[in-house]
Amino acid sequence: MDGILEGLGDPKVEYKPEDYVEKKAKISPFDFINDINHKKTNLIVDEWSEKQYNPWIINRGLSFSADTVIPANEMNCRPHLDKALQNTFLTILSEEQKKTIKEKLYKGGRK
Repeated sequence: MDGILEGLGDPKVEYKPEDYVEKKAKISPFDFINDINHKKTNLIVDEWSEKQYNPWIINRGLSFSADTVIPANEMNCRPHLDKALQNTFLTILSEEQKKTIKEKLYKGGRK
């Protein structure tokens, strides 16, 4: 039987380009919240990462913290803004707000 198959030649193998597309792991809303509260880096670097940003869920997650509830509410009031702009606003403003709260607590908040 081996002699018959050898006469036909090597089998033809077809590869689909979809099989070799690199699949990225999704960025979770918790990654964005952790990034805004602690790391201060920008996770939105391209269109794919901007599509992963869900403003309502991220603002809801930020509303559980006393120092980010007001900026999160402001972003909920302005849903027409770009997702990257919302993320940048929350990252910068929450950093400044934390500094202000710490200054008030340590300089004379307990009189």
